[in-house]
Amino acid sequence: MLSRDLLTFAADWNAALPPLDIHFGDYVTSLAGLPATEAWQADRDWWWSRLDTLPGPPALPLAADPQQVRPVTMGNREHRWSAGHWAALRGQCTERGVTPSTAMLTAFGVVLARWAGHRRMLLNSLQLNRLPIHPEVQRVVGAFAATMLLPSTWIPGPRSPGSPPPCRRRPASTPRTT
Repeated sequence: MLSRDLLTFAADWNAALPPLDIHFGDYVTSLAGLPATEAWQADRDWWWSRLDTLPGPPALPLAADPQQVRPVTMGNREHRWSAGHWAALRGQCTERGVTPSTAMLTAFGVVLARWAGHRRMLLNSLQLNRLPIHPEVQRVVGAFAATMLLPSTWIPGPRSPGSPPPCRRRPASTPRTT
């Protein structure tokens, strides 16, 4: 939406965007009614019925005693793939019927499982969650996200060096978000 607005202004400095009938605050206020819906209650019941069987978070090894660690500011790390590597990943994902995001999250889970030394763990992933509550909601700027919990079981198996981690389409019984 920001790109669309910027392109509009780049094409015509005098352009006037149509006013919005909804704002982010309106969106947030409307979410307060979700717990009263049947869909929300069904999702809550689905999660509650599985709560006792969910695995814990990855138990990663500590580099130092937590009582000896001073607060630090977190930083970002990034790696950019070449266009060729990215195209190859997208091609392999298409062949397997998964998205590149799924493949990357799978690789992340495999690394965490190896570091943690156990197979079952609970991961979380921040997901776009812009609910269609108004025809103009796609034009609203705001933090439209929700955390999705992903109970994960990583099954070790023989793979040749450099082969991609196993990932497949999500079975119907996996967690839902609302």
